[in-house]
Amino acid sequence: MIPETEAPAVKPVKRKGKVSTLVGVTSAVVLALSVVLGYHFLRVRAPAPVQGLVAAEKEAGNQPPRFLHSIIGPVASPLSQPLAVAVDDDGLVYVSDTSNNRIQVFTEDGRWVRKWGAHGKGPGQFDFPYGIAVRDGKVYVADKNNYRIQIFLPDGRFVGMIPPAPRPDARGFIPLNMNVGADGNLYVTSLDHRILVFDKKDSLIKEFGRGGSGKGELAYPNGVAVDETGRIWVADSGNARIQVFSPDAGQVVMTIGGEFVVPRGIVIRGERVWVADPIQQKIRVYDLRGKVRVEFGERGLGDGQLNFPNSLAFDRQGRLYVADRGSNRIAVFGYERQQ
Repeated sequence: MIPETEAPAVKPVKRKGKVSTLVGVTSAVVLALSVVLGYHFLRVRAPAPVQGLVAAEKEAGNQPPRFLHSIIGPVASPLSQPLAVAVDDDGLVYVSDTSNNRIQVFTEDGRWVRKWGAHGKGPGQFDFPYGIAVRDGKVYVADKNNYRIQIFLPDGRFVGMIPPAPRPDARGFIPLNMNVGADGNLYVTSLDHRILVFDKKDSLIKEFGRGGSGKGELAYPNGVAVDETGRIWVADSGNARIQVFSPDAGQVVMTIGGEFVVPRGIVIRGERVWVADPIQQKIRVYDLRGKVRVEFGERGLGDGQLNFPNSLAFDRQGRLYVADRGSNRIAVFGYERQQ
């Protein structure tokens, strides 16, 4: 509206130029007021959806996460070349402390909880512990050079192990990394170019893959993860690519390559697939169609830098845990705001 004090200005009719000028000014004022009122309305009425959208996009992996902190272990038992990390539903962080042949446990904020294991071949002993996963309240550890997977309770008590396979005619395996699918099955990569799948009773129900560089063939596969449609994503490390298999593992439905040197750790959260390349010191984030959305990382030992990142895991809050082997730590990233 035009202020009342300006009303007399519209009475003269002899000079049309002044009238046109006044109309223009009036229109500008009305437009400006509309913009201001519209902005105020959006600012007051719609902050949650807008902020929620931004947060959702970041959560989905369209923006690189921010470095939060490192987990290095207490002075008395620091981590040494950790190769894998997993987080349970209670927020406990399990780390394969590989060079020390033990497992160390921390809280999400990095406080030390406990450790177990020593070098050897007996129950609870390790020879190069590698992949680690949590299923149904139990901790599974790939005991690579002992050719087995050991199973523990969260407090470190040994409760069993998975032999090479329940069938007498089955081949042995050399477990590397592992992950639990939405179906509850345990997916394990083996150094002999295979993927093995174990059901909830720890019985081998499927295996696929053979050495080579052709479609469906594998060379030292490392990371493995299953997306929401049941497709199996395999970090085909020796072939510098990701191969995505159908849920029944009968065919390759997608191949991603060209940007990797040695892809290793792989984890899926929602509609984003996170892949670590330790040689490039990078982590790349893909959508489920195989399109890269973001990448981050540079070599170094400082905050936010990476030095041979090997394995990835998420906690319940959406924080990313990176087993950064060369820096002897777990690097934690997330989208939390600075306080």
